[in-house]
Amino acid sequence: MLSKAIKCLIPCSGVLRYIMTAQRYHHQFIVTQTTLLSVQVI
Repeated sequence: MLSKAIKCLIPCSGVLRYIMTAQRYHHQFIVTQTTLLSVQVI
């Protein structure tokens, strides 16, 4: 589903750049959450 949406948005470089930035921030958020969970478990 998400990949289809991204393929539809590829022609718009501005939107594509926004998606890439959002994914990067989302990845950092997941890493941060995982780190916090690991610390809590320890």
